[in-house]
Amino acid sequence: MMVVTMTGDITSWSFTSTVVDGVEFDVHFAQDATGSRLLSGKAGTILLAGGALTLTTTPGKRDILRFRRDGSGFYEVGRSMNVG
Repeated sequence: MMVVTMTGDITSWSFTSTVVDGVEFDVHFAQDATGSRLLSGKAGTILLAGGALTLTTTPGKRDILRFRRDGSGFYEVGRSMNVG
């Protein structure tokens, strides 16, 4: 699990660590106490289920994305939004 506490807008993101093919991992995008932080600019190797992603902007809330690596990219396999 990786927790990204958003203290500003994120305009570019990718995964750089070596992840074994078939392994699933969670990324938590957590809004800070200010909230209203935006996420954009994902790498082409990150494929989101359903295409677009709009994060919860409520202060203190988080969105959890689950990914699986397949050798050529990272595929979103699940999502939990607006988690307390």
